[in-house]
Amino acid sequence: MLLAHQIALAPTVEQAQHFLRACGVVRYAYNGALAEWKKQYDAKEKPSVNKIKIKWNAHRKANLPWTYDVIKCAGAQAMLNLGVAFSNFFRNLKKPKGRRRARYPRFKTRGQRDSFALWNDQFSVDGPRIRVSNLGWVTMEEPLRLSSKIMAGTVSRIADRAKNLEQLVGPARSEPLLDSPIATLGEIAALAA
Repeated sequence: MLLAHQIALAPTVEQAQHFLRACGVVRYAYNGALAEWKKQYDAKEKPSVNKIKIKWNAHRKANLPWTYDVIKCAGAQAMLNLGVAFSNFFRNLKKPKGRRRARYPRFKTRGQRDSFALWNDQFSVDGPRIRVSNLGWVTMEEPLRLSSKIMAGTVSRIADRAKNLEQLVGPARSEPLLDSPIATLGEIAALAA
């Protein structure tokens, strides 16, 4: 069974700015990928998230050095999210009109459900703090509540605060997480005020 819980973060001003930049990279990558998807579809090509991701990486390397200042998985996770959004949309088309829930993916706007993901090699937890690559240690307002292996995490802005870390954890372990060496997390996403 997978469980999830949220932990508030207490970032410094510099860390909060880093989180905002990461959210900006996610938004820029997602919107660019959606525009490319529409462009390929209008050109009667079959759009693919993998083709778009390859173009994004080439464009990023040549023209967007500022995207390397934040977590490396920010743009890549945006591509995966777009793929999931289109999968949900196409699967939903098979349902009767009154029962459809997923809509065609829309462009992201600043401040609307901002979030980003960290993959398992991008962070670790030690007591009441989390180490994020390219950023350093960020204080959590409480230590982990569950003594399980962390499978994924999402940091998102809630009430104009970048203090919300949602963690998806696996089955409980016999030993407490805080007594073990630094635990490796799965994915995390973080936003700043």
